[in-house]
Amino acid sequence: MSKVIVWEYETDMHGLFAPYEDNISNSIEDAYVKNPQDQNVDLGKIDHLLNNYEIEFNAMMQTNTKSGRQRQIQRQTYSTNSTIGSGVSWQWMTEKGWVVYDIEAIEAIERAYNQGSKTCDLGLLSFGLPNLVCIDKGYQKNKQSGFVRPIQRKVVDYKAVSGTRMKSSGTSSSTLTSAHAATNNLPSLNQPNSTTSHYQSLNGGAGSNTRPYSTQQPKSLPVSSGSSKSKSAGSISLGASSSTASHKSVGRRSSSDDKASHKKRKSNSAKPINPILDPFCSLSQPDDKNEQCAICLSELEDDNMTSLPENVLQLKICKHKFHESCLEALYKSSHNQQHCLRCPICKQIHGVLKGDQPPGRMTHRMDRHQDCEGYRGDGLIIITYNINHGIQGPEHPNPGHPYYTGNFPRTAYLPANKKGTKCLKLLEVAFERRLIFTVGTSATTGHDNCVTWTNIHHKTSSRNDGSGHGYPDPGYMDNLIEELKNVGVTDADIKP
Repeated sequence: MSKVIVWEYETDMHGLFAPYEDNISNSIEDAYVKNPQDQNVDLGKIDHLLNNYEIEFNAMMQTNTKSGRQRQIQRQTYSTNSTIGSGVSWQWMTEKGWVVYDIEAIEAIERAYNQGSKTCDLGLLSFGLPNLVCIDKGYQKNKQSGFVRPIQRKVVDYKAVSGTRMKSSGTSSSTLTSAHAATNNLPSLNQPNSTTSHYQSLNGGAGSNTRPYSTQQPKSLPVSSGSSKSKSAGSISLGASSSTASHKSVGRRSSSDDKASHKKRKSNSAKPINPILDPFCSLSQPDDKNEQCAICLSELEDDNMTSLPENVLQLKICKHKFHESCLEALYKSSHNQQHCLRCPICKQIHGVLKGDQPPGRMTHRMDRHQDCEGYRGDGLIIITYNINHGIQGPEHPNPGHPYYTGNFPRTAYLPANKKGTKCLKLLEVAFERRLIFTVGTSATTGHDNCVTWTNIHHKTSSRNDGSGHGYPDPGYMDNLIEELKNVGVTDADIKP
């Protein structure tokens, strides 16, 4: 069966990945096929709007070179029978541009669209987001606040595994505009931007083929065709007939109603915090009248609410604020296994993060007669990880299916000095919390259902063997300590 290759990045919701736009994904794939051992790929060379972003294939990470913020990336393959493999994507509008839905949402919305359904409830999917996609009306609605945002269905063109592009069937057209766009608040893009949604997603997201409507499908949504010319997020062109209505849907509320809204919230008694969130959060209020929830991008305090105001919660450590329903969805997205919350803004972990590493053993030994290159005379710490084949659990991508460990046991090396010993103890905590390995697609073979490294980097050679995974590397242990800190493993967790 034919497949397409789609590169994806982790969104602000931990564990939720969304596709790069097709032109970005295809360029990343070109670079990967040409030299998968390249340390860095400058996304700014693919599109000037991404000047501050780099990708490192060895680490499978995207880095904002200006802020230092990192996101995990992954290389996925999808059947040409899938929605994105057949050449269709779904997107929703933020204040700054279009954002691509994740793959599960794209499949669910397209299935509802083809069945002639009027709505698709994203709350029924894995991440439980409180949004209802109103296909017949051309917008997404937050079920808690009533806030709406336009959506669109767009033709995409991802590379096939064979190296050729999958072409969408249908007639060619520069634009295809819905007859109901004006009444349904659906923006009609004269030149839909193939880069804007990804650019927006990084900060917080070709061809001209379009598909005709099926006679069984609702006719309120067009298929937007991409433009080969990129535009900045601020220059998105809305159709004249829908721009006013769209801004009413997604814009800020009028300042004249701010005080009334604030009094309305104050006059209603706050509901008790959901017990699952109580260890991590406390009740709060917005600091600013336009302050937004970073998860749903709606204002924390909104005049358009159709029910009683919902709780605004503040995370206890980092102090960032969100809607309670959004934090509930964030918590449930971890399959109730992690028993913690990671702030989607600063990534601060509240509670104890646990991963999905399969059962295994971690052992180590000292060798005083060898050393890591660059640490002469310190001796060597040799770490061995051993994980056997097994069956995936509910926390894994394909529960009930096997996972494979063809290249185990794996060996890693640290200098046998004070800092190396500290790194060893931190790694032992991380292994106990199931954070060293995961189940997914192998970055080297491309095979699915494999036990792979997470983003905690290891040195698999004590010498410079040309792989990029050996010594000397003066900054390695400091970087390792920082990576462990990012998953909540710190000095305070080291056992005496």
